[in-house]
Amino acid sequence: MIAPPDSTASTMLVALSTTIGALNAAVELDVDRTPDDREFFAVEREALKPFFDTLFAAEREATSYSLLVMQAKQARVQLGDTILDRGVSRAKARMKVELKGSAMEEGADHVFGTDVSDIIQAERAKEPGLVLQAVGKFAQVPSFPGKAEMEADLTGRATRQQQNFVDRDAAAVKAASLTSAVKVAVAAGSDALYKLEKRLLDRFPRQTQYVKAFFYDAAPSRKKAEPPTNT
Repeated sequence: MIAPPDSTASTMLVALSTTIGALNAAVELDVDRTPDDREFFAVEREALKPFFDTLFAAEREATSYSLLVMQAKQARVQLGDTILDRGVSRAKARMKVELKGSAMEEGADHVFGTDVSDIIQAERAKEPGLVLQAVGKFAQVPSFPGKAEMEADLTGRATRQQQNFVDRDAAAVKAASLTSAVKVAVAAGSDALYKLEKRLLDRFPRQTQYVKAFFYDAAPSRKKAEPPTNT
């Protein structure tokens, strides 16, 4: 079976390289063919190479971007979440100590909520906004040493994490475009192979097995039937 348009990139690369190799072999090895036949094989080989090159380059770029860019952006989101959690937990614990005995002793709960896990265990994408909401309440509690620094620290952690999400989303758009380019190249390769098969069959009628030898068989492997068991 010719590799279909929905093949994986790796399957299509194997299919294209197999046919390119077979055409080259036919030029050099098939002594039963005429000079015109050999010229036909050579022309078809050269026509097929750009499909391989385009797909190979598209797959390489998509894979490289996924591993070196997308994974890096995701790593920033994951680490940023941990750093933000740490900052929130420390801030609430310190505020609680600093406001003990003040006119607003429960100020830390007012700012961060009774259970800080409602913030640090929230959905990652929502947590920076929740932290900034908490920071917005700082003005409502009494002053204490380091309050301004705490506010600036939490604001920085939250805004950096928000930017991490923005950067990851932007990278995902490009990743999707690169993946789409791979799919287009796979489909083009499949179409080229199907058309070549037709031209080969037209040139060598009733030589189905010969023509079949030019192509990688992408059909799923068939399991051998299990022998019957005595019951």
